[in-house]
Amino acid sequence: MARAAAAAQHSIEAMTQNRTSASEASSSGREKPGAARSKGRSATVAVLAAIGAVVVVTAGLAVMVWQFQPSGISGFESADGRTLFQDLGNRQRDAQSVAIRVQDSRVTLERAEPGWRLAERDGYPVREGAVDEFLRKMAGLKAALVSETQQPSYGEFGVNAPDAPPASAVTVSVKDAEGREIAAAALGHTFSAPGLSQGRGTFIRVQGDSRVWLADGVVSVPTEPAVWLDKDILDIPADRIQRIELSGGSTERIVLARNEGGELHIAEGVSEEASREGSTLVSTFSGLFTRLAFEDIQAADALPPRFNRARRCVVQTTDGIAYTVDLLTSSGDPATAEDTTAAREIWARFSAAPADNADASSEARQAVQRFNERHSGWAYRMPLYLIDNLSINIAQQDRVR
Repeated sequence: MARAAAAAQHSIEAMTQNRTSASEASSSGREKPGAARSKGRSATVAVLAAIGAVVVVTAGLAVMVWQFQPSGISGFESADGRTLFQDLGNRQRDAQSVAIRVQDSRVTLERAEPGWRLAERDGYPVREGAVDEFLRKMAGLKAALVSETQQPSYGEFGVNAPDAPPASAVTVSVKDAEGREIAAAALGHTFSAPGLSQGRGTFIRVQGDSRVWLADGVVSVPTEPAVWLDKDILDIPADRIQRIELSGGSTERIVLARNEGGELHIAEGVSEEASREGSTLVSTFSGLFTRLAFEDIQAADALPPRFNRARRCVVQTTDGIAYTVDLLTSSGDPATAEDTTAAREIWARFSAAPADNADASSEARQAVQRFNERHSGWAYRMPLYLIDNLSINIAQQDRVR
């Protein structure tokens, strides 16, 4: 044990000598090597020197367990693993709203069964499980250390108010259906030290408490509204596609359909010779709708009138559903990638219907209903590659019949 302790002390000294300032950014604040920039180097040394090493033998392996001592950081004392948000842990199911703020950015999440919705995007659904996972992690935060003074310099730890410069804290407020606060805090800089069970901790100021706490662990808090959204729209693998029809703009109608052998081929819009050489076009079109996701969203009636339909693509599936994608651009009909990039924003509207002359199953009809309920009335900002690939000008390639 003495030899192990000596080895541990040697490791501490080596780490102290070799440690460099970390600059890694996190969504809850900037990474700081010490409690404050002015005390960063001494704080790091103080932490490492105050950490004890215990060797635990399990399954024949020696495992080094690092433990904080009460004097882990100058000006801080042990918090004995106190749970910082006990009420949130007990009442997570009562949470009805989560407000997140950093500087001028705001995120407001509201519970709407069966999940959560984002107020800043007119109530569009949030990724399934994202809010519950965030609340669970926040409720599980335990304090490793607490400031000895009642009101330390908040700016040094990144826990000052968002409107108090330097504003870097992420404030979080969780409320119940009556508007009563379940948990509220300012999340500040993160701190790296082997004495923390997860290797990193977060400085936190709990509302109603003037002290600063060092929580064991880091909770990711997205502060950009769009990051919370459920961005998946379509996921149609190539083997589920029965037919694709592209029209609009300067491109004549192009149809991809399955031949007698069951393979997708160019059925209309190009010459017979070109269709035999159209495997690249088929591969490109048929792969566009697998895991198709948007970048941002707004209500369709709020889209500026300069955005006009440039392309329409109808994708019919083997189970009798026809998905329509109307691509909208501000430059009318971008025929090249350069024109598309200049347009800068590509928006789309989506709808679904039973395929023509198809005896759609009840499952397919239910899928159509769910899809339209989800996407009707919305305009989606799409990645540029979508319009680039659907803006192929067949005439320019001398492939029109």
